[in-house]
Amino acid sequence: NARLAVEAALTGAEAGETKTAKLTASWKSLSAHADATLPKAGPVTGTAKIELKNIADMASFIGAKIAGSLRVAVDLKAQGAHSVAAVKAAAAGVSISGNKIGAVTVQGTVRNPFAKPSFNLTAALRKLEAGGMFADADARLDGPLDKLAVVLKSDLRDGAGNPAHVAASAVLDMPKQRVALEKISAVWRKLPIVLKAPATIDFAGGVAVNRLALAVGGGDVQLSGRLTPKLAASLSAQGIRAETLEAFAPQLSVEGTLSATAKLSGTLEAPQGAITLQGRSLRLHDYSANAIAPANLDLRGTLHGRAITLDASLTAGSSVRLTATGEAPLQAGKLNLHLGGNADLALLNPLLAVNGRQAKGALAIDMTVTGTPAAPRATGSVILSKGELRDFARGLRIRDIGATIRADGDVLHVSQLAARAGHGTITGSGTIDLAAPGIPVDIALQAKEARPIASDLMTATFSGDATLAGKLKGAMNLSGNISVIQGEINLPDRFPPEVAVLDVRRRGEKPPAPPSSASSVALDVTVTVRGQIFVRGHGIDADLGGRIHLTGTTATPFATGGFKMNRGSFAMAGQ
Repeated sequence: NARLAVEAALTGAEAGETKTAKLTASWKSLSAHADATLPKAGPVTGTAKIELKNIADMASFIGAKIAGSLRVAVDLKAQGAHSVAAVKAAAAGVSISGNKIGAVTVQGTVRNPFAKPSFNLTAALRKLEAGGMFADADARLDGPLDKLAVVLKSDLRDGAGNPAHVAASAVLDMPKQRVALEKISAVWRKLPIVLKAPATIDFAGGVAVNRLALAVGGGDVQLSGRLTPKLAASLSAQGIRAETLEAFAPQLSVEGTLSATAKLSGTLEAPQGAITLQGRSLRLHDYSANAIAPANLDLRGTLHGRAITLDASLTAGSSVRLTATGEAPLQAGKLNLHLGGNADLALLNPLLAVNGRQAKGALAIDMTVTGTPAAPRATGSVILSKGELRDFARGLRIRDIGATIRADGDVLHVSQLAARAGHGTITGSGTIDLAAPGIPVDIALQAKEARPIASDLMTATFSGDATLAGKLKGAMNLSGNISVIQGEINLPDRFPPEVAVLDVRRRGEKPPAPPSSASSVALDVTVTVRGQIFVRGHGIDADLGGRIHLTGTTATPFATGGFKMNRGSFAMAGQ
C-alpha cells in the first residue's frame, strides 16, 4: 500500500554505440538515483546514490524488527581496463532485533566490481550494543572475494562494565564460505586469550571448526568439529588456573587448576555426549594448605538432550568428602539430585581464628533435591556430632554439640539440638521457612545450670528459656527468662588494648562498599539472680542480687530494675 515511482532511460542502444543509463526511484523513505556510461569496450563509469531515511520500511522484506537510516554513494571511474568504485556508506541509529549500533561508516574502493571484485575498504562501528556487550570496532578488508584479508580491532565493555580489547586477523574465502583465523589476541577482565595456531572455520551448510586452539588462563582450550546444524565436536580444556574464575565470579576466590573434556553430538539445543571436569589442588585464597588439605573435584556427566546425568565428588584430605549424583536440567526441567558426604567443622578455623574462635565437629549430609532450579525442593538431613565452639577472648566454650537439621521442602526443622556448657546443658529446637516472605524463624532454647562462659574476667552459671522469633529479612525478637544461679566478675588491673582495624586501599581498585549495619533484634528478656554474683578486684569484695528487664534492641538495649548489694567490703590500704 505504498507508492512506488521508477523512471529509467537507456540511450545509445544501436550496435557499436556507447550507452548511457539513468535511473530514479522512490518508495516510502527510499530514494535512489544513478547515472552510468556503458561503452562497447572499456570500463563502466558513473555515479549512484541511495538514501533510506527509515530502515524500518524494509522490515517486511528482512523479517526482523529494524530501525535507523542509511546513505550510500558510489563513484565509478575508469582505471586501466577496469572500473574502480569509490564507496562511501553511513548508517545511524541502527537497531536489529534489539541489537543497536549508534553509527556505521564504510569507505574505500572496489576494483573491477562487475567481474572479479577486489576490495580495499575500512569500516567503523560506534556504540554497538549486542548481547549485553558495548563496543566500538574498526575493520579493514583487502583483496578479492576468495582471499579477502580482514583485520579487526575492538574495544568492548561487558554488562558489568568490565573492559575487553580484541585484535584479530583472518582471511575469508567467500565462494567456499570459509574463514582462516590467523591471529586472535584479546584481554577480557584482565584475562588474556591468544590464538595458538591458525585455525579454520567453515560456514557452508552450518558452522564447523578445525583445530581452534586458544591459550586461556595459563592453560589450553581446543575445539574441533561441527557445531551446526548437527553437533559433532570435541572440546578440551587443560591446566586452566582456577583463579581466572574470580574475574567472572568474584565470590569464587579459588586457587588450583581445572581441566575438562567433552565429546558432543545431537544439536546445540539438545546436546548428547559425555563430559568430564577435574579440579586439582583447589583451595580458597584465605586458607593455608597447612590448615586444610587442598581439594580435588571430579565430575562425570552424560548429556541427553535437555538434561545431564551427574556423578561428582569433592574431597579435601580427611576433612571433606561430598558427592552429588542424579539428574539436572540444562534449561527448564526437573531436578533429581542426591547430595551426601561428610565435612569437619575444623575447616572453618582459618577464618574463625582471626577473631580468636575455634570450631570442631563432624557434619553428615544426606539430602535429596527435586523441583526445578528456580524452585528447588530439598528433603533429607544434616547431622552435627561431637561439635564444639570456643571463643578464647571471651572464655566461651560449648562442647558435645549435637544437632539434626531436617529439610522438608522449603522448611528446615532444627531438632535434637543439645550441648554441654560446664556441668550444665543447652537444648533447643525450631524451624526456618526459606520460602515464606522474609524467611520466618522460630527457635526455642533452654539452658539448665549451663556455664558457657568461664574466664579470668567473668564466670556465669544460669538456667532459663529463650525464644528467637521473627523474620531474617525483617524484625526479630528475643524473649525469655534467665535465672543466674552463680556468677563471678573479676575486675582486672587493666584491659588489653583493642586490635586496630586498618582501612586498606589497593591502588587502581575501587574501594569496597561499606559493610551493611547489623540488623537489630528486639529484646524482651528478664534476668533474675537466684543465687549470688561476686564482684572482686581493686579492693572490692561484694555479693550482689536482684533483677533487671532488658528491652529495646541489641543495638540500643534499655534496662529497668537493678541489683542490690547483699554484702560488700572495700579496702583502700596501699592505694
